[in-house]
Amino acid sequence: MRWTRLTTGPLLATGLASLVTLTAHALLLGSLPTPDAGLFALSMALVETLSLFGALGQVTLITRLYARQRHDSFDWLRDLARLSLLSTAPIGLGVLLLHVFYPLTPPQLMLVAAATVLTIPVNLSATMLNARLHHTWGALLMRLPNSLLILPAGMALVRSNFNQLDLVLISYTLGAAAVLGLSLLLLARHLPRGSVRISLRQNLEGMIFVVASGSQVLLDQGLLALAGAFLHPTALATFAAIAILLRPFRLVTGILTMVFSPRFIRHDRESYSQPIMGVTTLAIIAAVGAALLTPTIADLIYEGRYASGYGLIPWLAFAGCLLVVRSVPISHLSGRAPTGYINRVVLTESAIVSVVAATSLLVISKLGVLGLALGLVIGHLTRTVSTFVFWRRFRQIDPHKGQPVSVT
Repeated sequence: MRWTRLTTGPLLATGLASLVTLTAHALLLGSLPTPDAGLFALSMALVETLSLFGALGQVTLITRLYARQRHDSFDWLRDLARLSLLSTAPIGLGVLLLHVFYPLTPPQLMLVAAATVLTIPVNLSATMLNARLHHTWGALLMRLPNSLLILPAGMALVRSNFNQLDLVLISYTLGAAAVLGLSLLLLARHLPRGSVRISLRQNLEGMIFVVASGSQVLLDQGLLALAGAFLHPTALATFAAIAILLRPFRLVTGILTMVFSPRFIRHDRESYSQPIMGVTTLAIIAAVGAALLTPTIADLIYEGRYASGYGLIPWLAFAGCLLVVRSVPISHLSGRAPTGYINRVVLTESAIVSVVAATSLLVISKLGVLGLALGLVIGHLTRTVSTFVFWRRFRQIDPHKGQPVSVT
């Protein structure tokens, strides 16, 4: 099938990076003292959460604008500099809040902030490359900072004095700086600088997408970050150790979205039944396989250290299945729906996710990590249903004439 051919290259190219990332996180969660392992998971969740909110929705804006123009139209360097500068204010505010609510030391907070500042331009660069159909480089850049954690993980296996959270965070920050340098080299090679710039007005209009980013991150690392204010680091370590083994669901979803969005922008189609059926079949098979195999894999990696979290596996596998299935409709809506319609989708889903997240915090305070898993499942289920409802309505209306069209 055509959609399968489109995704094969990026999946194969990023498979190794993702495997290295999974291995690095699993090794660190298994080797660090359990409280530090929980704080490591919390730090990584905070970096991802802050970077998504700090980007102010500009990642989606770049996809929409860059994919519609010639590859030499935009002055990517000036766009990147402006967007990175805009991100400093929300990052600074976020760090102040972290100091109040989270059990991280000042040096650890500074490392989290530095890693976030570097991660945002890396993600923006990857999006620029992806929008110009350099899917492989785009996917790799987004994963390389985490993949480079294999270096401190390997050192921790060789020498026990490397089992320190501060050293891990320093390594992550240096890795993010190196990846930023690589991303600039790739942009210079593949995207000639043009004269068109994203205007400040477009930047401000694109901030609506930060709400969409918020709903996305709340159902992943964001909820873990919020739970960090309520749960002991040991409980966070248990959840993270199991969740990292189910990270391939997120990998597949990211690749599918990266590939589908630019293609749907350029080429609409009358029927999406084939990609929907293919993606749904893939998601179901993967969820069943994960539920059956993950306990054995966890035993091999952690030697029973996190056995108390094995009951979370079916719930997290189901949440991953829903995440993958949603990739087709959200890719089409993000690429082709008018801004007003996107705003309706974003605001509705964000309201749903916010209510779920607030409710989940109450459940987490009662049920601990099980409440965290249940919150993820409910959030993914309600958001997926909402996305399909909006997508069906959008596809029944010709956006140019406002009249119903035949939809199969």
